[in-house]
Amino acid sequence: MDKIQINLLLAHLYNNVWAMEERALFSLHNFLLNKSPNLTITADEAEELEISAKARPSASASGSVAVIPVNGAIQQKMNIFMRIFGGTSTEMLAEQIEALANDNTVKAIVLDVNSPGGTVSGLIELADVIMEARKKKYIVAVCNPLCASAAYWIASQCDEVVCTPSGSVGSVGVYMVHEDWSAAYEKFGITPTIIKYGENKTQGNPYEPLSDEAKEQFQAEVNKLGKLFEKTVARGREITAKEVHSNFGQGRVFDADEAKKIGMVDKVSTLKDVISKLVGTKTGMNKNFAQAKISILKNS
Repeated sequence: MDKIQINLLLAHLYNNVWAMEERALFSLHNFLLNKSPNLTITADEAEELEISAKARPSASASGSVAVIPVNGAIQQKMNIFMRIFGGTSTEMLAEQIEALANDNTVKAIVLDVNSPGGTVSGLIELADVIMEARKKKYIVAVCNPLCASAAYWIASQCDEVVCTPSGSVGSVGVYMVHEDWSAAYEKFGITPTIIKYGENKTQGNPYEPLSDEAKEQFQAEVNKLGKLFEKTVARGREITAKEVHSNFGQGRVFDADEAKKIGMVDKVSTLKDVISKLVGTKTGMNKNFAQAKISILKNS
């Protein structure tokens, strides 16, 4: 693919339910709106990015601590959007965690998280993979420095959640964006004609105002996913969904001390200290950690 249309990237924004800190998504939206209509990427560049995205270095040393970066926008599949802006694929991350959980040379897994969140797709499956992997390996998420929305959905499933002293955690919630371009089309004398089969086939299209029925349906979808988010966090943090809803901010982002106080994280510490303790000490957490090497893996 030699040329990527900006409007295709914008469509990606509009056609997904997002678990992402709002300022990050809106900044990306504004960035795309202010760019030339065309972005270009050569076939060779796309191929290189694809190869890089599929790279799978594995933990190598006996008794190793595997560190997996979880950076940028989180989405289910490696796609052209991620090739341009970077990010983490939930499918690729799940594959890494499953492989490490079954690797006898790996004693612990650390997720080094720096992400504003992403789309909801793939999070449910990844959360289940982490919970299953916990039966075999001790897994720690380090919020370093940002762990928001979809990133916290993932981190909350780990045995332990740590936030760096200058880090931020939260943004528990989901949303979607609809743009109504009908007034702009009318201003320029453009009249789109939609020919469809199925009463709800084009529901939510940008060529006409959002109907009450469509808004109600989209709100129901967002509510369902938002409640699932809270339920999943509750499972990982071993509290009730009601407590998550009441205490975890309903979309707010907290600094490290606040997050620790309300129970979103277990401790405030640095990534270096977390790894040092896993490498150099035995723990009382039902898993013993011997002297280890640290393997840094790629996920995007």
